Amino acid sequence: MKQLRIAFLTVLAACSSQALSASSIVSDPGKDAVLPAGRNLVSPNGQFTFVLQGDGNGVVYRSSCIGTPSCAVWQSDTLGKSTSPLLVMQSDGNLVIYNTSQSAGRDIFSIGPSGSGTYLLIMQDDGNLVVYSQNRAIWSSFHGKVSDTPAPQTCGGNDLEKLRCKINDIARANGLGNILNGSRYTVKNTKTGACTDLGLKFPGGDIGLERARKDYPADKDYSVEYGSCPTK
Repeated sequence: MKQLRIAFLTVLAACSSQALSASSIVSDPGKDAVLPAGRNLVSPNGQFTFVLQGDGNGVVYRSSCIGTPSCAVWQSDTLGKSTSPLLVMQSDGNLVIYNTSQSAGRDIFSIGPSGSGTYLLIMQDDGNLVVYSQNRAIWSSFHGKVSDTPAPQTCGGNDLEKLRCKINDIARANGLGNILNGSRYTVKNTKTGACTDLGLKFPGGDIGLERARKDYPADKDYSVEYGSCPTK
């Protein structure tokens, strides 16, 4: 986790409050990051796009059909409230859509401030639009404020089922949504060598893996690793 924090800070140090990439913008203490209408944030895998529309609505679409209502994954519900909106990732942690300029306009969408700091707004590969402070999600389009995320579920069953359940809770508690099918995470029994492909993917990739290692020691006989089980 220490290495993750160092890597995150290194990336931020190399960037201004302008676009970190086509998928994100970063605000620094005392310096907001702005996304005007007509400019998009595209997930690194290209499958999802956040669009600040000229009608005032902020929408996450599947990139293959931008502008089609049935392809919308999330929206700010600010349709018709502006003809020249401005999205600002403020240095106080508040993500705001203004109806005109930041100085003269009024907010039509906001998540609330979290204190001065460095904040990253990113369009993730899973379709989740997330605000991070350092390496912790404070808001996501999937769940809203982190404090508003669903309560952890009761994890029962055998050791592997408990592991799956607990890791899922970690992802949800960090505003990342449920872990998705289709990746290469494995659980290995360090005593017997038995290996099970989880077939689960954390939005955010290795960030989720590091959280699992830190926050869920599970049984000391088990380890969570990235990769596939050896073929027999």
